[in-house]
Amino acid sequence: MSKLITVFGATGNQGGSVVEAILADAQLSKEFKIRGITRDTTKKSSQELAKRGVEVVTADLSSPESLTEALKGSHTVFLVTNYWETMDADIEYAQGKNVTDAAKAVGVSHLIFSSLHHVKEETNGRLTKVPHFDSKANVEKYIRASGIGCSFVLPGYYMSNYIQMLNRSDDGSYTLYYPVSNNAKFPLFDAAKDTGLFTKVALKHAGELKNKQVLAASAYYTPQEIVNIFSRVTGKKASFVQVSAEQYKASLPPAVADEYLENQLFVEEPGYYLGEPLEPSLKLLDSKPTTWEDLGDIPSRRVGASGAATALRLAQHGADVAVNYVNSAAAAESVAEKIRSLGVRAITVKADVSKKPDIKALFEEVMEEFGRLDIVLSNSGIEHFGSVPTVTEAEIDKILRVDVKGQFLSPNKRTNIWPITVA
Repeated sequence: MSKLITVFGATGNQGGSVVEAILADAQLSKEFKIRGITRDTTKKSSQELAKRGVEVVTADLSSPESLTEALKGSHTVFLVTNYWETMDADIEYAQGKNVTDAAKAVGVSHLIFSSLHHVKEETNGRLTKVPHFDSKANVEKYIRASGIGCSFVLPGYYMSNYIQMLNRSDDGSYTLYYPVSNNAKFPLFDAAKDTGLFTKVALKHAGELKNKQVLAASAYYTPQEIVNIFSRVTGKKASFVQVSAEQYKASLPPAVADEYLENQLFVEEPGYYLGEPLEPSLKLLDSKPTTWEDLGDIPSRRVGASGAATALRLAQHGADVAVNYVNSAAAAESVAEKIRSLGVRAITVKADVSKKPDIKALFEEVMEEFGRLDIVLSNSGIEHFGSVPTVTEAEIDKILRVDVKGQFLSPNKRTNIWPITVA
């Protein structure tokens, strides 16, 4: 008889990756049935999971009663919490505590938590403003003390961060600004693709990894290595520039400037994983994780720079934002996370603006989530780099569908709003 694994955030980056990994694994797909926890079971992404055999249910992390009901019958639980949703470490800790208590009450055998190190403690009080690390570390402590069987997956430094961090200049070159030296080593990680890969290690080696941590990153990279690989992959010039703490903070929204700064300083000293090697975790994987070499061109496939900048500016003025994407969920989620860090709501919605059904579903999901729609920024566009003779008919058709047809499909009849097009 199959055991039941309950996955929190089943339609998000980390939880969604875990669901996908289990469904695709010959052993685990037979060993486990999946229950996915999501905020809205009527969303398209939730319904797609249900069609694939996932039991999709809702639960409120702040409601012990709903969590107890949601976890009944579970053998294993994968838990990911989201500090950025409220930007309140006490709330994140309380939510992690609630899930732990409910899991223990219903007899869960194995709780896998997406955790991080405690920055304040590991730096002996030198760095005190990284609550999105510290609150997760406090949840890990509570889980360990509870006596429930547990293991911990520690996500590395998101590769998708570089979608916005690699700054493109007018001449087409890129610059990576960091308040650290080239001695800093960033353990890079593709959350959308590889959270599930590393979580499978905790599932398949549960006995060996009881009460232990899995370090989820493909390799360590210095800032110079990051830009060198980016240049090699894309053919674009890129450089690393070390800036002062004040210069770095000046480039960020005040609400998160100190936290982002100290996050980078922690990477340099004592180290994101405190100097621990990645090999013990990597050798347990059953396939190769995504490397920066694989995704080194991610900034050139970014969510449109003008769209992302406008979305962030609107968020700074208090707007909730829906980020539309067609290819890169990681890129869209990176923008959404920055928006949430400003204290407003953000969702990501996949839709091809050249297809009328996708546009209809996009607007319906936005209205369902927010209840209103005041601004539509329609700046989707693609282009062909090369001489005219190299352009194929198929590429011309695609450009016209997105750049022209998409603009006519975007006006929303439900709100009588026409899009703002940013060239």
